[in-house]
Amino acid sequence: MKKLFAAFLVAICFMMMPSVYAEKTDAAVCEADGSGATAGVPCYDSEKNYFFANGASIVITDSEEADGKTLITWGEGKSQLVPQNVTVFGGMHNNDTEVSTDITMKSGKVHGIFGGGLHKSKVSTASIEMTGGTAVFIMGGGTAGYKEDSDSANDKRTLEDALAGTTLTTVGDVKITISGEAAPTDVYGGGESYAYTGHSSITVTEDFEGSIDYVTSGGSNGYTEDGDVYLAGGTINVVQAVNRGYMKDSTVIIDGATVTTVYAAAAGNEANTGIQDNASVTVLSGKVTNVNPGYNDGEAMEGAVLTYVEGTVDTIDESLKSAKVYGVIFWVEDEPVPVIIPEDLEGDDLKNYIIDQIYKTLEISKEDYTIKGFYTTKDYTDEFDLSALEHGDEVYVNIVEVENPDTSDIDILAIGILAVAGFGGAVALRRKLAHQR
Repeated sequence: MKKLFAAFLVAICFMMMPSVYAEKTDAAVCEADGSGATAGVPCYDSEKNYFFANGASIVITDSEEADGKTLITWGEGKSQLVPQNVTVFGGMHNNDTEVSTDITMKSGKVHGIFGGGLHKSKVSTASIEMTGGTAVFIMGGGTAGYKEDSDSANDKRTLEDALAGTTLTTVGDVKITISGEAAPTDVYGGGESYAYTGHSSITVTEDFEGSIDYVTSGGSNGYTEDGDVYLAGGTINVVQAVNRGYMKDSTVIIDGATVTTVYAAAAGNEANTGIQDNASVTVLSGKVTNVNPGYNDGEAMEGAVLTYVEGTVDTIDESLKSAKVYGVIFWVEDEPVPVIIPEDLEGDDLKNYIIDQIYKTLEISKEDYTIKGFYTTKDYTDEFDLSALEHGDEVYVNIVEVENPDTSDIDILAIGILAVAGFGGAVALRRKLAHQR
C-alpha cells in the first residue's frame, strides 16, 4: 500500500510540473496583419510558421528536449520552440519602426532566414552568422511578398521604387558570415520581391568545409546598391552578382574556396536584371573552373573585370577584361599589409606601385613617414630584392616617422589599416587583411 501511495504522489507531482513546451513559448503571438508588434519583442505566427525577431538578437539551435523542433532563444532566458521548417525574419511585419537585428544559427533546422522583415519594414543593419545547422536559404534583405503572402501597399510598388529606395521593404546594411558546420543551400546578400538593400557583405570563412549551391551578392528581384563576397573555404557551385533585379556594384573575391562557375553579373539572361556600374572578380587562391561575364538585361555583361593568380582559374570567357596578378604580404612592425600587384609591372614602376599602395593602405602621407627599405627579416638586416617578388612572399618594411614635433608621438599603427590598394576596391582588401590576421 505504501508503494502504491508513493507512486500516486509521484504521478501527481509529475502532472503538476510545467511541460517542456509550456516553458518554451515566450514569443508573443503575431497578428496576421502585423499589428500590435513591439520592436525588440519577438513574436511567432503559428498559422504561417513565421518567427519575427522584430529587431531582437536571437540564437537558433536544435532542441535537445523536443524531437523535430528548433529552439530560438533571446534576452534573459526567453525561448520559443518552432517547427523545423520555420521561416525567420530579423525585422518586423507591416511596421516601419526602424530596428537592427542580429541572428546567430548554431544548429538545428529552418526553412529560411531573412535579415529584413516582411512587407512594410525597415531594418538599418542585419547581421546573420551561421556556424551550424541547415537552411534552404539565407537572405540578408527583406521581402515585399513572400510565398503566397502579398500586401496591397506593396503590390502597388514597382522595380522603380526599389531602385529609388522608396519601396516599403528596406535594409540598410547586411553582414552574413558562413563558417564551421553550417549547411545553407543558397545564400543571398540582398532581398526578395521589390525590396531595397543598401550594402551587402557575404563572408564564407576558411574553416567552412561544406558546400553551397548558390552564393549571390545581391538579391532575387528588387535592388541592392552594392555588395561584396569573400570566399575563403568550402565548395560553391555558382557565384553570381544578382539573381533577379539590379545591383549597382559587385565585388567577388575568392581566396581559398573551390567554385565551379562564377558570373560577374547575373547567371540568367532575363530582362530587368544585371549590374548598373561595375562588376569585378578576383581569384587569389583556391580553384575556379569557369569565370563568365554573366548577363545584363539579357545581354552579355560588358566591362566586367577579372584579376587572378596564375593557376587558380581553368577557363576564362574571352569577353572578360582579365589580368594576372599576384599577392604579397608586406609587414609593417606586426601588422600585415596585403598588396595585389599586376603581373606586368617591373623595375621602378613595380617599386613605386608597391610604395604607393602601402601609403594608401596605412592612410599615411609621404610628408609624415618615409619607407627606409624592404627586408627579408623583421630585424631589417637583409634587404629584399623587389624584382624577385613572387606570389605569397612576405616582406618586412621599415617605415619611420619624419621628424615633426607636432606628430612625433603618433603611432602609425594606431591610424588603422582602412584603405585598400589594387583591384577589388577598399572593401576587398580590408576583408583580405582580416583574413590574413
